[in-house]
Amino acid sequence: MNQLPNKTDAGNGSYGICRVIDASRSPSPDPKRSAKERSRPASINPTSPANPMNAYLVAVMITVSGALVAEDRGTVSPSPGATIIARLEQIVSLRQKAAHQHALRVSANRKAYDFSYDLELASAELELARERHADADSIKALNQIVVIRRKALDFEKSLLSSDRGSAKSFTDASVALLHAEIDMEREVQKQKAGKK
Repeated sequence: MNQLPNKTDAGNGSYGICRVIDASRSPSPDPKRSAKERSRPASINPTSPANPMNAYLVAVMITVSGALVAEDRGTVSPSPGATIIARLEQIVSLRQKAAHQHALRVSANRKAYDFSYDLELASAELELARERHADADSIKALNQIVVIRRKALDFEKSLLSSDRGSAKSFTDASVALLHAEIDMEREVQKQKAGKK
């Protein structure tokens, strides 16, 4: 008589019982569902990451973000305005050095005073101030130009009174002062109009 296996024989000898569980097996089809409904493909949630369009948008956003980060990390070229300001600052620095050296020579009685050094410096400072849109510095530079032009006119007047000057030089100095005063008044009116 053959001996039948029991529960205690599981895994022992030739009477071992092998139990296989199919975890991937889908549930039994509902007999109430029609064949058409069973054959219909499952719809994809529009907001689900599995949606192909959403996956494409995510890929585009990652690409754009990476490009922006790479640009930020790279070397950014200066804007045209910054380049102009840097050049004007160099001009002002050169004019300052020239005016300082001239003042030292004048103080040492090695050379007569020349208004052009201070005038060129003030003009360079005015151009820089206007490029920076610095109203107060523009007024300051224009005022300095007017002061220099008045000194130059007084000097030409003294030369003319001592028969060492010329009427042409005196006239040119007078016109230059008038132009400086006009520029000053124009700047004041422009700034007033901008504040209204």
